[in-house]
Amino acid sequence: MTKYILLFLLTIGAACNAQVTNQTKQTKGNNMNNPVVTKDFEKFDSVLFDNRKDKSENVLRATQPDGSYLEMSVWDGGMGYSLTPRSSYYMLQKVYYRSNGNIRAKGLYFNNGFLQLGTWYEFDEQGRLVREVNYDKDYHLKLEDVLRFCEQERIPVDRGPILQSTGYHTKIRRAGNTQGKTWTIEWLKEPQKVEKIMLDDATGKVLNRTETNFTNN
Repeated sequence: MTKYILLFLLTIGAACNAQVTNQTKQTKGNNMNNPVVTKDFEKFDSVLFDNRKDKSENVLRATQPDGSYLEMSVWDGGMGYSLTPRSSYYMLQKVYYRSNGNIRAKGLYFNNGFLQLGTWYEFDEQGRLVREVNYDKDYHLKLEDVLRFCEQERIPVDRGPILQSTGYHTKIRRAGNTQGKTWTIEWLKEPQKVEKIMLDDATGKVLNRTETNFTNN
């Protein structure tokens, strides 16, 4: 979870807000089991965190009765919370101010990869909502479209929590510049070979495919 928190802290204030019309196709029968994100003020649940079983680490890890995976952590610069439903491609991420436990930012990530999704909400230290950033609006394709492509290509994409040391898991990323926007899929095509597929965001067409050797350390 910490890697996502650190990445988010680096992106605060750097989000692009250019207006782009989104006309992507909708996935039929969409049941993504998205965690709910609201713009409401909230505080870090210190009672829950302090009741963790292992107090030798500043991290709480727990599987909930419904199968969701919860992780909470505290460090010098703040506090974090993440929740990944068992059958979801999404992870709910929240960051709090260390000084008072007030919410600093919250939103959704793809469950495996540095991919912020949907609208993120940012707050000042007093708990006032100061910014809303829609990370999807600059892209024509949605995550559902890319997942449908993966299904057609028989590329496995795992739902639920992606934990360390559990093997290779398909990664999905997106990026954009003045020359266009793309989505990138990396998956374990063979036991020792990773295929990287780049999709054009405007058309959904495959721009290129490359393969690299993979060594499982």
